[in-house]
Amino acid sequence: MQIATRNQDVTARTLYREPFELVSGEMVGEYQIVALVAQGGMADVYEATHPIIGKRVAIKVLRLAGSHEKGAADRFEEEASTAIRINSRNVVDIFGYGEILDGRPYFIMEWLEGETLADRLSRGPLIIEEVASVLEQLTFALEAAHRNHIVHRDLKPDNVFLLDTGEQRVVKLLDFGIAQVSDAKGDCKRRTKSGVVLGTPHYFSPEQSLGMKVGPESDVYALGLLAYEMTLGQAPFDGSDLIDVAAARVVAPPPEPSSVWAEVPPLLNRLIMDLLARKPQERPTLREVRDRLRMLVHLTQAPGDLPEIIDLAARMLRHRPHSSQAYVRTERTRVLACPAPRRSVRKS
Repeated sequence: MQIATRNQDVTARTLYREPFELVSGEMVGEYQIVALVAQGGMADVYEATHPIIGKRVAIKVLRLAGSHEKGAADRFEEEASTAIRINSRNVVDIFGYGEILDGRPYFIMEWLEGETLADRLSRGPLIIEEVASVLEQLTFALEAAHRNHIVHRDLKPDNVFLLDTGEQRVVKLLDFGIAQVSDAKGDCKRRTKSGVVLGTPHYFSPEQSLGMKVGPESDVYALGLLAYEMTLGQAPFDGSDLIDVAAARVVAPPPEPSSVWAEVPPLLNRLIMDLLARKPQERPTLREVRDRLRMLVHLTQAPGDLPEIIDLAARMLRHRPHSSQAYVRTERTRVLACPAPRRSVRKS
């Protein structure tokens, strides 16, 4: 059968569901494709606009190479539904779902203007205030996910987006493609492929490296890896051999950040080491992480203003105000001994 016109071509593809590549000008739902902007292992992401009102969106489409894999479409649908359940300002917003003409699923996301954390880190480490801001916003995203019994399992620089709003930088957590979804009893609901390593080994927690059951604490560990990398411009465990990297984090603690950069604020140094505790139960809660980050910012920016800092410390130390006051005064002395750490430049 010869196809003479574009309308006939569309009809044929719809009838026989033959795979095809999206090109500029193609309509996907109400939106018109502008260009392919990113390619991943299982999906492609396109920029698109509404032809009448001009709204820009990102459309994620299951790749041709992965569309024939058993269960791929189900997992793709679960990724969209998982992100929608979280409903957080710091998680990418998904607001549409459907199938293109060859039957592959797609979902529509908000268009993000800015860069990934991986892109930002390619230029070197962040200043202390930026580290604290990114970490704090990620705690909100992860806390919202964990409330809905969702563990991200793939927290890494490529999945953190720094949105350029022109005012305060907003952080968005992306890609729930391999998230673990459980019910209220803790039983895993999401389908996964047995015998397949899910996630990025360089950002595995010790329990992930050992193939053990993971919980919210694994995301907390990955947050510590991000904190280390943002502060120092390098990973605590690095190397080309994934087995060696995984084994290193299981058997030994990472080098202290202050051993790499002497001007790391003591509070941040201690927080990062606590986040990277090998035992899940020894890692701080996300609420505790936020309290300690706020204390860090207050101590580095206004070390003479203690009342609010003491209040934060009291909550962090389970409302023991006398211990908290002594603790903060000690940390204040340490911080003042390291002049203006947030303005120092580290070599990447």
